[in-house]
Amino acid sequence: MSKNKLLFIIPIILISISVIALLILYPKKENDNSNNLKNLNIDDIVLLKDEIEVYENIKLSEIVEVKDGKIIDDYMLDTSKIGQYEIKFKYRNDEEKTGEVTVNVVDTIPPYIGLKDHYTHIIDTNFTFDKDVLCADNYDRNITCEIIGEYDITKLGETNLTVVAEDNSGNITKKDFVLKVIEKPKKDSQERIKIEDIIDDNAKIMIDVSKWQQDIDWKKVKDSGVRYAMLRLGTQKALDKESLIDEFFDKNIKEAQNNGIKVGVYYFSYANDIDDAKEQAEIL
Repeated sequence: MSKNKLLFIIPIILISISVIALLILYPKKENDNSNNLKNLNIDDIVLLKDEIEVYENIKLSEIVEVKDGKIIDDYMLDTSKIGQYEIKFKYRNDEEKTGEVTVNVVDTIPPYIGLKDHYTHIIDTNFTFDKDVLCADNYDRNITCEIIGEYDITKLGETNLTVVAEDNSGNITKKDFVLKVIEKPKKDSQERIKIEDIIDDNAKIMIDVSKWQQDIDWKKVKDSGVRYAMLRLGTQKALDKESLIDEFFDKNIKEAQNNGIKVGVYYFSYANDIDDAKEQAEIL
């Protein structure tokens, strides 16, 4: 090899060695951008609460604390859906940084059961008490609702039963009740109590009226001392079921007013949110 070529190769080798040494001693730095999550210093952040109840009104600052600093943009968290969520936010201590925490939105509230302590069923009638059982939940629209225990509405006697409701998060509510099956009472088997026997002259009586009272003689109602009546306009069959107008409403409101009785109206609803209530109001 010639002397000239050797002199040319030696500088190239020396330069290569220098570059390698620099890379070893000074590795490449990450992009210094405060908005990049790679700059997150987890030692700056204290997670105060990692579980939030669904629909809970809570601000970011109520679940996150910044050591020696503060959150730049505090806001209300969206807790309308259950699940695990990553929450990103900006904060400042010695400089502006970006933080991130993981929280779970959960449903721990058990379902509601609308149920009386006892039901009386008259044998050989069409009344089915199980339609009066209401199971509802604060979050889930479709939950399991069942009566536990065997019963027979064609046999006289009492039966202890339990309604069990469970939502999709596994929250369970149980409620016991008694079902009593009786014979149909004979007409005039009990002495009737007159309204005038239990009120004084200054009392102002109001009655609640629906289809269950069937045909009403409103003149007799007025003569008995009743001055006000709340009339059922309609009802919803059950949760998420159709709405029905009370079949006696038109007749009751006309005859009550014709007899000088002041009236109010109501609708028996199973709406479980604002949208349901608005929809039913528009229908009516």
